Amino acid sequence: EGFNDDKKQEIYLCSTLHKDNLSSKYVSEFFGLTDSVFAKRRTNRDREVHIYRIDRKNYKQYLEDMEDKLIVLYDYKPNMKIVPVERKLEIIDNQLKYEQAQYIRLNKIRNDQHNYSEPLNDNNSLVQKLKSMGKLKQKRKEIIENSQKQGDTR
Repeated sequence: EGFNDDKKQEIYLCSTLHKDNLSSKYVSEFFGLTDSVFAKRRTNRDREVHIYRIDRKNYKQYLEDMEDKLIVLYDYKPNMKIVPVERKLEIIDNQLKYEQAQYIRLNKIRNDQHNYSEPLNDNNSLVQKLKSMGKLKQKRKEIIENSQKQGDTR
C-alpha cells in the first residue's frame, strides 16, 4: 500500500517484535530495518520496533536490491533474474560482515551477561552464526570458481 501512495515522499517500513527475539530481529535487519526503538506496551511485554525509511524515488531500487539478496542468499528466483557475479559477491560480502558483527555481539553478551536482561545461556546462537559464515564463504568460493570456469569477468 505505501509503495502505491504517490502523495508521500517517504515510505516507512516497520516491524514490531519481542525485544529479545533474535530470529525476528535478523529478519527485520535482512530487509534493512536497522533503526530501532523500544516500546513498553504492558508489564513484561517489551517490544522492539525496527524502522527503515525509503525515499519515494528510491523504492524501486530497494525492491530490486531485496530481490537480488533473495536470489543470491536463498536461490529464490521467481522472475528468473540473472544477478551479475560482482553483485553476487557484494551481497555475500555484506551478509558475511553482518554475520560476523552478530557473532561478536552474541559473544559479548555471553561473556558480559551482567549487563543484559536475558543472558545467553547456550552456544547455539553462536554455533549457528559460525555455520552461516561458513556457508557464505563456501558460496563465495563457488561463485568465483564458476565464474572462472565460464570465463565470466562481470
